[in-house]
Amino acid sequence: MTAEGDFHKAEKELDKAEKSLKDAPEVLTAKVKAAREANVAAAQKALDDIVANQEPAQAKRALNRLIPKLKGTGLEEKAREALVGLKDD
Repeated sequence: MTAEGDFHKAEKELDKAEKSLKDAPEVLTAKVKAAREANVAAAQKALDDIVANQEPAQAKRALNRLIPKLKGTGLEEKAREALVGLKDD
């Protein structure tokens, strides 16, 4: 899901996995934590790439498509701020 750019869906699946591993060994919960960190890192990279490498009009469209996919990553507000910054240009 992360590879497809649907970071929100990945976060939901990780939440499910985390709940099912409540009493699991530490090694399994550590894997879920690592997967969550990788998902957030991929989302951050996608956001940074949009802002840095696209013309403002393209970046606005890309950010509008990306924002719903960022839910649960903690990057939604940062993406909205980037979008507002582009609108001011």
